[in-house]
Amino acid sequence: DLNSYLTNDAPRSPEISLSLTADSTTLVAVQEDTSSRLWVTAPGEDENRSHQITNGKFDGLAGVSWTPDQKILAVLESGSEAELWSMNGDGRERKQLTADGYVKFRPEMSPDGRHIAFVTMRSSFSNIARIYADGSNQRQLTTGNAGGFGPRFTPDGRWIIFWSYMWSGVPMLGKVSIDGGGAEQLTTYYSAFPVFFSHSSTS
Repeated sequence: DLNSYLTNDAPRSPEISLSLTADSTTLVAVQEDTSSRLWVTAPGEDENRSHQITNGKFDGLAGVSWTPDQKILAVLESGSEAELWSMNGDGRERKQLTADGYVKFRPEMSPDGRHIAFVTMRSSFSNIARIYADGSNQRQLTTGNAGGFGPRFTPDGRWIIFWSYMWSGVPMLGKVSIDGGGAEQLTTYYSAFPVFFSHSSTS
């Protein structure tokens, strides 16, 4: 095992990118390094005019979204942990919203700006949780193995729609109140990644 005997920086899958010289004196391997940072640009704007607003190693990799008041929610590094943060659209006035040390991803704010939903992983299980917009009063809303992914608020901000394996071996949609009380199954067929679309009629 390269990680144990040769170097701490070896790739995790050396069998894919490992070679030995003909005289068997030298090994060569390729190291893969992933990084993620947040950039902001306007629709249709030249990419050269976009600007970087974070400098962390994995910023936004686990989720980033706009709030109704045009701020940014993102999962950013905080020491050795990844936590939820809010910031202005230019990256300033950052505020850390969580500090529990659990893995979390896919944050989204409710249309009324009162709550933030996200996926939290406790004991290696993924479930839906919510906090108030200021980061207080965190509450886990679903339970069990693979209890929730991809949270989306209903337009009234009272319910969170998500997909889960909790009812079957395939993903199906469910909903849960922001106040908890148990999840309700919505579909009985393969379904995931719910999205709400707004539309207006014209006469």
